[in-house]
Amino acid sequence: MKRRGRARVSRFAVAALAVALAIALVHGASALCGLGEWVGVLSGTPVPGVSLEVAALGAAVHVASWLALVVVAPVLALAAALESASRAVLARASRTSSP
Repeated sequence: MKRRGRARVSRFAVAALAVALAIALVHGASALCGLGEWVGVLSGTPVPGVSLEVAALGAAVHVASWLALVVVAPVLALAAALESASRAVLARASRTSSP
């Protein structure tokens, strides 16, 4: 019986998925820390018990992590999936075309 090999996953795909996961973890940590409640300071609403500078920094971190989660992470995940799929297709094509 002939053993079928699997296409190797590239370093790019692993790195892209790792960065996407890190972005999700950063956003989750900012949400767990309560930085989502501080976003109102960007429209001028004061956060009770927190200085304006600290609240603005926390809100900026939360908004930036949310934007990265919504825009960057899906692009990285799709790029990793497409790259892995194309490697698999090319590996299969080279196996079937070689004598």
